Amino acid sequence: MRTVIRGTVRNRVCAFLGVIVLLVCTTVVGEAGDIFTYDTPSQQFGAAMLSPFGYREIVRRTTGYCAETFADIKFNSQQAFVVWVRRQSGYLMLADAMRAHVRKMADTSGNPELAKPLRSMG
Repeated sequence: MRTVIRGTVRNRVCAFLGVIVLLVCTTVVGEAGDIFTYDTPSQQFGAAMLSPFGYREIVRRTTGYCAETFADIKFNSQQAFVVWVRRQSGYLMLADAMRAHVRKMADTSGNPELAKPLRSMG
């Protein structure tokens, strides 16, 4: 009986932490939209290219923390990450294609000063 109660408490704690992280991320992203403006198409392109990878890292760390901290829900945490990646796969594939395009631009650029920031983005 105690094991069931402990498992339930762990699930609730991990779910609570996930909701908190999601709220913080949403608030930070919402506030960042007010702080940062993207004046040029290249700035918009860079933000669109990097955003999905940032979210993936946040979800990976959150589910990884839950998996390491609460052994009872390790499998469920790993599955939650897999489901998130599947759901976001279109955005992740598009962002990866955008990165490949930037790398190609850097490789074909004859200007080393232009290629350096492009390589750091891709």
